[in-house]
Amino acid sequence: MEVNALQLVFKSVFNGKMTYAVTAWWCYTTAADKQHLEALIRHAVHVADGPNLHQLVADMDDALFV
Repeated sequence: MEVNALQLVFKSVFNGKMTYAVTAWWCYTTAADKQHLEALIRHAVHVADGPNLHQLVADMDDALFV
């Protein structure tokens, strides 16, 4: 599989799993939980470039309330 295609598949699956119903559970996470999630995303950035989790959540909140 081509690298760009692999990155696209990874982003689609990973972001989908990480942000599933995020608006429902984000407010219940502690600062330590958020740091762990951010570390997971930073580690995954070696595979695919993309926004951090806070940006993804903010984008999803904006889209939800528009």
